[in-house]
Amino acid sequence: MFNQAGPEVILDLEEIEVELLNSLIGQILELLHDPEQEEHVDPLAQLVGLNGPTVISQDPVLARLFPDAYPDDETNSADFRRYTQPDLQKQKIANGHVVRDDLAIFPGQHAVDPTHLNAWLLTLNDLRLALGTRIGLDNETEVQLGDESLTPIFGIYDWLTGLQGSLIEVISQ
Repeated sequence: MFNQAGPEVILDLEEIEVELLNSLIGQILELLHDPEQEEHVDPLAQLVGLNGPTVISQDPVLARLFPDAYPDDETNSADFRRYTQPDLQKQKIANGHVVRDDLAIFPGQHAVDPTHLNAWLLTLNDLRLALGTRIGLDNETEVQLGDESLTPIFGIYDWLTGLQGSLIEVISQ
């Protein structure tokens, strides 16, 4: 978990936690990288910034990471997505790489570069959104823990929530 030691933000991770974060980040980076999107890009559209998607992704995780800005207005929603999603996607990928690179010094207790804290916060949020979506958590429904095969995944989700919460606590002090 994150804690404050004077001016430094310290993160204490065990080896299994480092492996888990690396695995989750690798999976989300793979999901965010869409080679098909790159293969069919019109060079002129890319030059003038019109190369973003115009429809919400069929993948529920990508739809959650890039939600519909105007659910009741298809035209504005398409325009918003076209102009904003490529940059948001690049930023999410960059944040994931920052966190994954930082994990190279773990396990143990280590100071996290203060300029990397925002990348950590956003990446942990993306991991929670992705995992929560895959296991059926959302703002409107409550998932029943009847399926024992999901119990470890809920544990990971709770751990990510605690990790993110401890970082928010440290940042807000």
